[in-house]
Amino acid sequence: GAKGDLFDGVLSFDASLYRSDWQDIQIQIIQSGRTFFTNGSQARAQGIELSGELEPTRGFTLSGWVALGTAELTEPLPPTATVFGADGDRLPLGSEVSANLSIDKSFLIRSGVEASVGAGVRYIGERFGSFRGLAAGVPLPRQTLPDYTQIDLQAAIETNTWTNNFFVNNVGDKRGIMQGGLGQTDATSFYYIRPRTFGVSVSRRF
Repeated sequence: GAKGDLFDGVLSFDASLYRSDWQDIQIQIIQSGRTFFTNGSQARAQGIELSGELEPTRGFTLSGWVALGTAELTEPLPPTATVFGADGDRLPLGSEVSANLSIDKSFLIRSGVEASVGAGVRYIGERFGSFRGLAAGVPLPRQTLPDYTQIDLQAAIETNTWTNNFFVNNVGDKRGIMQGGLGQTDATSFYYIRPRTFGVSVSRRF
């Protein structure tokens, strides 16, 4: 990996390459309505992660990160397992692409009172659900979890003693799926990201 600053600290960056080889990975199994974990075979995760922050003017910041990678089996799951996984099958819930971008701006309203506004965009790529078994010697299909994008907004007003925060998360009210579906106890049940949420918080320093 590498990290550093450019242009007198206006731009900072962090880049890394990684590779992890796992033996006897833990996999989730659902059988007769019960969920438990058991050891599987071997797997590998590898990819690249990049992050950076740009501050062209005082009080204005643009930051983000992106992760590109794969996590997959490097040998079939043991034949004694109640689930099937072939060499090269992606591990559950792993996204090959994910990214985040945020913009923040702070400014002085008057002496002793500062305000800030910001926005963030998060992207999670397509994923696969849990490993499943065989039916008549044919692997059962795994649940596909579609990609989704979430947008958040926030603002704040701060004095020497008080801080007021306002936010709206998931502005577009997206129904991003985190997990669930095929391979679970209830194949029609899914876990979603939190719907559009408004919030306010007030804090005081003593």
